Amino acid sequence: MAGELVAWMPDVEDAPGVVAIGRPRWVRMAERVAPVGARLLGGRHFRGGVDRVACRAVHGAAARGALWAFAPPPHFTRVTRGRGRRPVDVYRGRAPFVHGLVSPGDAALRHHRGPGGARALVVVTRGVGALADLVARRLADALVRVGFDVVVPGPGPRPEGGEALWAQSVGRALVTIVRRVHEGVAAEAWARQLGYGRVLATGVGIGGIVTALLAATTSRFDACVPILAGAHPGRLWLPPRGFARAADHAALARDDVRNARTLLRLFDPVAPCRLPAPRRRDGCVVVGLRYDRQVPPSDVQALADHWKVRAVWLERSHVEVPMAVRTLAMVVAHTARPLGR
Repeated sequence: MAGELVAWMPDVEDAPGVVAIGRPRWVRMAERVAPVGARLLGGRHFRGGVDRVACRAVHGAAARGALWAFAPPPHFTRVTRGRGRRPVDVYRGRAPFVHGLVSPGDAALRHHRGPGGARALVVVTRGVGALADLVARRLADALVRVGFDVVVPGPGPRPEGGEALWAQSVGRALVTIVRRVHEGVAAEAWARQLGYGRVLATGVGIGGIVTALLAATTSRFDACVPILAGAHPGRLWLPPRGFARAADHAALARDDVRNARTLLRLFDPVAPCRLPAPRRRDGCVVVGLRYDRQVPPSDVQALADHWKVRAVWLERSHVEVPMAVRTLAMVVAHTARPLGR
């Protein structure tokens, strides 16, 4: 696949992560212990079971057609103006309203400004886990270097419930994904108000799922590049995927979730494969990693097949994402080029 990526992007032959590489021993070891680390740092996923109240709220909103009914964007006020070579401004305001769910609390936007006033901005949705913020920052820096401005939506200074507990239950995971989609739409509206002519979206892992949902539920974005996003997020916790060992299957069984079909059905409202393909597919590219154990290539390819778009592959694994941000930024830049960036 290295040759295919080079043929698709002939100007990045020397970019790290494009050419095929061997599997260093430390990478293989890190892949094996990643699910164990998830348990140690954040506890077993779904140790609180299903959380029927939250699940009913999400499924009920989806049944009413209100889950992706986006409210008018909230007002964000700049509270910090960045200085230095790579300034980062911070905006704060109320989080966007999500129909049928509890009050979302506060939200923040971290605005990475490049030199010269870019005409295009990329909304980077953070992933989850211990390295999520690091990956988002490094990806934002890489995107600024190739000519974009970037905004990273996130919770306010005191997020309700704490985002570290995003997978405490199935319901909390659903609510987290839905809220991030609404935050992405609010960030796009905020960017247009600032005068950006082009707004793109990207994200890694759960951030990639949110990017895929943004592409499927709204045509506001000029391009969407989900990275490590499968067609159905419920599959993340099914064998042989790495996170299957991080899930508390006993807690799920106590809430009558005893098989894969039931778990998948719970995640149906936030599954890209349960939604129509994006109306604007000319700016959609799906990115996968050849050696990923958490979001295997088959899951990424299923999303590309559902959208009928081409998948781009890097010869990397999940633990190598922080080292591949330059290449990922080039994929986003190449996707934006036909759109007149």
